[in-house]
Amino acid sequence: SKLMMNIVYNCDDSYAVHTAVSAASVFENNREEPEIRVFVLGNGITEDSCGKLSETAARWREPGKLREITVIDLREFGAALKLLFGEKLDAGRFTVTALARIFAPQHLPDDVERYLYLDCDTGVRRPLKELWETELHGAVCGMAAEPTIYPDVMDYLEIPEGMPYHNTGMMLVDRTAWEAGGVPADCVEYYRSKEGRLPFSDQDILNHCLRGRVRTLWQGWDFFANYHYRSYR
Repeated sequence: SKLMMNIVYNCDDSYAVHTAVSAASVFENNREEPEIRVFVLGNGITEDSCGKLSETAARWREPGKLREITVIDLREFGAALKLLFGEKLDAGRFTVTALARIFAPQHLPDDVERYLYLDCDTGVRRPLKELWETELHGAVCGMAAEPTIYPDVMDYLEIPEGMPYHNTGMMLVDRTAWEAGGVPADCVEYYRSKEGRLPFSDQDILNHCLRGRVRTLWQGWDFFANYHYRSYR
């Protein structure tokens, strides 16, 4: 149901504090929402950090409104990835944790039909209702473009001219379409074919594998400070 807003992050313990700040910004700017569930795909998050994440949700709880943060432990995930990708798994500048967003649906509760994935360093500045209710029109997910991507990366990933490269720091995902579309398997295959040599790791994998299956969303939903220094075009 679109009444229940599902937000997904992934992080390890060193980024648990960033995740708490981001989740707090979600709660603070979406007070009208009846139910907000936050799921943190966590790699080695300590008991202390889990407690603090729960306390963060409790601070924004009001009568008749659900606010919760659930940590889903990914301890087994690293081992499973090594089996999929081979022992030489190298997530580049990113940790294995970053790859969890490709496989997020297999870790989430069954009743999550759509979810908004956010990088844990995201500050939410406005209500998310309009974004959350965006129709995807058959697309697997919605993302904003990444206008600063290098043309040679586009060539390397075989993304046709005129098709945008998307930033995966914010993804509105149709969970059923993601799984039915075989996205995780496609990603594993592509990673292997490139022998892991991808400048922007899982973001590159997703951009190649989701070509033609993404709804491009308004840039304001995923905005970086450096965009201020470029023309909109």
